[in-house]
Amino acid sequence: MKGGRIRELGAALAELRLENEALHNTLAALLSGSGRAAFLTDVNGIIVAANVAEAERARFHSRHVIGRSVYDILFPESAGERRNQVNARITTGEPAVFEDRYGERWVQTSVYPVFNTQREVVGLAVHGTDITGLRRIDEHIKASHREKEVLLREVHHRVKNNLQIVHSLLSLQIKRSDQAEITQILKECQNRIRSISLIHQRLYRAKNLAQLDMGDYLESLTHDIERAYRANERGIAITVTTDGVSLDPDTAIPCGLIANELVSNSLKHAFRGGVEGRVAVKLEEQGERVSLKVSDNGVGLSPAPDFDHIPSLGLQLVAVLARQLNGTVSVHSSQGLTVSIVFPVSSNADGTPGVRDGRPACGDRRAEGI
Repeated sequence: MKGGRIRELGAALAELRLENEALHNTLAALLSGSGRAAFLTDVNGIIVAANVAEAERARFHSRHVIGRSVYDILFPESAGERRNQVNARITTGEPAVFEDRYGERWVQTSVYPVFNTQREVVGLAVHGTDITGLRRIDEHIKASHREKEVLLREVHHRVKNNLQIVHSLLSLQIKRSDQAEITQILKECQNRIRSISLIHQRLYRAKNLAQLDMGDYLESLTHDIERAYRANERGIAITVTTDGVSLDPDTAIPCGLIANELVSNSLKHAFRGGVEGRVAVKLEEQGERVSLKVSDNGVGLSPAPDFDHIPSLGLQLVAVLARQLNGTVSVHSSQGLTVSIVFPVSSNADGTPGVRDGRPACGDRRAEGI
């Protein structure tokens, strides 16, 4: 009876060996048909089956891989580090993905945990894919992007230089003019040109050409306006708050011009007879919209004119620029004047701000206008 039991156990063992060999052959066939380097390992990373031909084509260094550590074969210079990274990931059931260079070729290796019926990790499935072509395409795109970025920076630099030339020409004309009204108009044109030039200067130096930090820009802009109108000497303080708002150039330029007009208007008309005061510029995000608010504690608002017949060039510019931003303008007069422009940050398909057919409603407080 004992001998019969031994024969039964031997037969069962032989059957298990056949099943194991059949399973091994099936795995080998699956791996060979995968079209890429593939390995099956135990939980410690020892290879039990492999697509050897693809492994050789992927330039893994040995045909004799069965029984060896997959980490030593795939990551000979960082085997320990990669083993720790894989072990940290497989406990979560997530794959680990690496990209490595082998000579002139790049291979992406994906390591997936293999589970038994009790959801215990019993092995690893490792796939290696040659991504050399994709890497080369990616490097070509990055090189092209860097080249275009350099050219775009050069464009901003040249535009800034050309605007500075126009600014200098206006300075020469101001010196030759003996008419106060013409001199004032030329100075206002200088301020508008300067506001555009500042944006191109900021973009030339910026890390991100698609977005402009409005905090630095508006600080510089108001500082120049402050000097032009001798605000410090007159006891007028200007504060700027932007809460880290960034805008694309197509939005930043009209936004900056609006701020230029409104701050200039306050310094020209709100504080007469040596009256001291303050001007506040605030730019903030409101959901999917942005609000630009310029306020002062000056003389306040005079009766609003017919918006279709605004005598002031400055207010006309504000209205036109607000429509360009698809924004609305509102005016409040309480212990001074506050002008708010609210506009969306979304863009049209061509990347330019949308345009609203309607007109914003606002009024001018001073007969002289901006």
